[in-house]
Amino acid sequence: MNDDNGIFGEILETAGTAAKQTGKAVANAAAATVQTAASQVGVPVADNSQSTPSQDVSPQVSNEDIVESLYEKSAGQNAAAAQPAQPAVKAQDPSIKSPEELAQMDVVRKRLHDEYYQTLVNPAKQEEESVSEKLEREDKQEDMELQQKEAKKPPDLAVQRAQTHAEQNPGASG
Repeated sequence: MNDDNGIFGEILETAGTAAKQTGKAVANAAAATVQTAASQVGVPVADNSQSTPSQDVSPQVSNEDIVESLYEKSAGQNAAAAQPAQPAVKAQDPSIKSPEELAQMDVVRKRLHDEYYQTLVNPAKQEEESVSEKLEREDKQEDMELQQKEAKKPPDLAVQRAQTHAEQNPGASG
């Protein structure tokens, strides 16, 4: 039984050392990434590969400085922001209109609303037909109905027999 605890103890100890080594490797990789980024930007960074517990505060400060330097505006952008550019904006921005143009646009917008939208929502009532037009339309409808009824009727029996009657003496050819 004592050997079993020894084997398990060794396994746990090996796993613990492997976890510590992995943690150190991850920390070193992160530090190397920060140093590479800082060198590309041009920010000086002290080499903190041999950190002790008393030195743990300084990498955080330098990392914060690096992040601030990455996100602050460059000198060219600060100079451009300091100059007043209001007249240029008015000349370039077509959305800024004079009060007269705004009033004219409002009138056009209301007219368009009345002409287009209101006719869609509330269609105009049809004008009433005059009496003579109404009578003419009804007569045409009646004539059309009669023609349709006559087309549906079968032809007269005499006409039908004459069409289907075969000669009793077809003649010499037949």
